[in-house]
Amino acid sequence: MAERNQPKVSTEKILDWLEGRLSSDEINSLRTKMTATDEASLSWYETLLERLRMAVFPPVPEELEEAIRALYKSETPSVWKQIRAVLSYDSWNSDLRGALIGVRSPQPLSDMRQLMFRSNEYNLVLDVILAGGKYDLEGQIIPNLNQEEDIFVVQLVQGEQSVEIVSSDDIGEFEIADVLVGVYQLVCSGENDELVVPLDLTN
Repeated sequence: MAERNQPKVSTEKILDWLEGRLSSDEINSLRTKMTATDEASLSWYETLLERLRMAVFPPVPEELEEAIRALYKSETPSVWKQIRAVLSYDSWNSDLRGALIGVRSPQPLSDMRQLMFRSNEYNLVLDVILAGGKYDLEGQIIPNLNQEEDIFVVQLVQGEQSVEIVSSDDIGEFEIADVLVGVYQLVCSGENDELVVPLDLTN
């Protein structure tokens, strides 16, 4: 009985089907071999793609689009773990304002703010730099000792809208430029984990 529920159709084939790259004969052939697990995966990806089509996204560079597609093809989505980080340090509200950690470029203190966010699995260090009435963000996602380094797709989200999408490098560093004043979330999606970070740029 367990074997009947084992997936027999690859995620890549399911995505090709939903994105219109298969002929009707190929689709009919897939239907004859699909298990209950395949049907569930088809429904999940169909819902995901519909939500992506409805969302309002800025133009995405081709190399980042490939990284996102690889991320969704990697594993069964149910193993994805969402992690919420909390603010643990704010250089504008600290007596340690003069001892900024990990600043990569010299900036006047009045234009520089450093935030640190913590969770059990990851820390995030974020330099917020005021530039022409907008903010430039320079961040690094740092795994704790029991976590492996990963490449993350980083979304800046405001409400239900994705404002910007970038990819971190292989040591977790990323940059987002020209961010307006507002309240956001940084949603950092790796292979198995999704780190959610609150970001208030109204202070």
